[in-house]
Amino acid sequence: NQKVAVGYVPRLRVGDDIYVGDAVVTNRDGKAYIKIINTSEEDKKLIVPRVQLQEINYIAENQRNDLTKHINTQPTSNEHSKDIHDDNEKLDTIPALMDETNEQHDSSDEDSDEINDIESVDSSDNSNSDNDNDDSNNNTEDETTLFDETNIPYELNKKRKITFHTSRENISNRKDNLVIFVSPLGEPYDKGAHALLDAQLFPKLTDVTVARARPTPYKRYHIIALAVNNKVSEVVERETIKEVMYSLLDVTKELGLESFSICQGDVGSVPWTRIRENICEILDNTGITITICKNEIITPRQEQWQGIIHEHHTSAIGGHKGVTKMYKRIYENYYWPRMKVHIQQYIRNCRNAN
Repeated sequence: NQKVAVGYVPRLRVGDDIYVGDAVVTNRDGKAYIKIINTSEEDKKLIVPRVQLQEINYIAENQRNDLTKHINTQPTSNEHSKDIHDDNEKLDTIPALMDETNEQHDSSDEDSDEINDIESVDSSDNSNSDNDNDDSNNNTEDETTLFDETNIPYELNKKRKITFHTSRENISNRKDNLVIFVSPLGEPYDKGAHALLDAQLFPKLTDVTVARARPTPYKRYHIIALAVNNKVSEVVERETIKEVMYSLLDVTKELGLESFSICQGDVGSVPWTRIRENICEILDNTGITITICKNEIITPRQEQWQGIIHEHHTSAIGGHKGVTKMYKRIYENYYWPRMKVHIQQYIRNCRNAN
């Protein structure tokens, strides 16, 4: 009843060893908050009954009246709810509660004014109680969906999958953290390591430990050398590569790396497919981005640069083009540092000669 500001909720048993009510509550826009006492040790799903609040003075004058007609004991749609039963003992506790409540209201002018407001409700409001009950029931039914929904725990550690990219670039040209394989002597052992050696970027390594990752600072990034044993059986080599991947995982966490590049290719007797499987298995949930370089773009020796530019500049297919077009054509197969500047200089000298 929306018109009742303060009312009494009788003691109700809504399940085995579970009780609600036996309290004076305040009606807050059709809502009232009461405690639920669970004397058992089990967690249970309950259905909250719909209760028509009665004015306190009305209950005091009609203490022995049956209050069950004011309680809707029909459960809403909740397959886990139990039958709701009234506790007959609630009627014995009402007189003492009424006396205590009246004393509390008499001692406070503010509370007394609130009770007087309740008593001053005219009969026209009572005639519309059925409509108010329907509205209150409808509101309660909407709210019961909160109890029907299954609780889903928040996933604190959300999984972050690995992201793979494939590039035609040579690993030596990548502006990224670089992962290579080396021997126990610190020598190149895979295509990526040999590519860095050709580009004069291979790090100097001493005191190499097998199955351990060794990071070396490189500009704003790191070159991470994975040491594996190159003079053992294929079975041992596979186990060593798997172990060194765990060391790589530790390094990525310690350095807070978000990405790295690695060259596609076999490592000794271990095929690339097996290496990629180890990466997916061990680095899973790190959210790291991995670029797989195919090394299809070659980094030629410095003495070959002029010849490559001359060949593309005089080509019958795409010769005598501008700097940008020339750069794109050469970049399909070659790359070296400051390549675009060298192309600009060559084309400028060619035009001056003409």
